[in-house]
Amino acid sequence: TRKQIAYEFIKTGQYDPENKMIFFDVSAYDPRLNIMTRKAIDETVQTLIKTKEILTKRNIKLLLVVMPGKDHLYAKKYKKLTPEKSSLYVLQKRLDENQIDYIDLLTISSEIKKGSNQLLYYKDDSHWTTLVNEIIAREIAEKLNADKLISK
Repeated sequence: TRKQIAYEFIKTGQYDPENKMIFFDVSAYDPRLNIMTRKAIDETVQTLIKTKEILTKRNIKLLLVVMPGKDHLYAKKYKKLTPEKSSLYVLQKRLDENQIDYIDLLTISSEIKKGSNQLLYYKDDSHWTTLVNEIIAREIAEKLNADKLISK
């Protein structure tokens, strides 16, 4: 029955009755910084440095866009996660250190979530809402315009 399914989802942490949201697997997308995520960040940054070098030689600019996951923004388990303990925040700091350009969707999405009751992710799946698609498109366009990579 529907009640049994809901109970199983609650028991496994896949459903949050307070937010009325379903999560795929809260532990699979753990946004907290730990030994594994530090290693992944190091590897990612090294790959991005090499990628940027290759693209720069071809006169192509690298622009990274990373959106925090639904779990990061909405799961009860991560509600009190401070930026310094967030793997995405640490990644952004490393990108800054290595002059790799990115759009800071962590700050943007956190501010929208705090200042609005509009959802950034659908309650019953892990896809962005129309609002987020519009925000990301606008942010990318503004960045490309500011860097004179496209014209209006």
